[in-house]
Amino acid sequence: MKNYQNLIGYLLIAAAIVIAGFLIAKAIEMGVMNLKQSIAYHAELLR
Repeated sequence: MKNYQNLIGYLLIAAAIVIAGFLIAKAIEMGVMNLKQSIAYHAELLR
């Protein structure tokens, strides 16, 4: 392969890693938000 083909491949892999990181971060954020809402709801029930 030529150097520019390797470079394009590396760029695509880097972009995929960045996108996967963003999606994982959003999933964790949503999970924490749901957990916080659930804890608040159950705290209200216990009052």
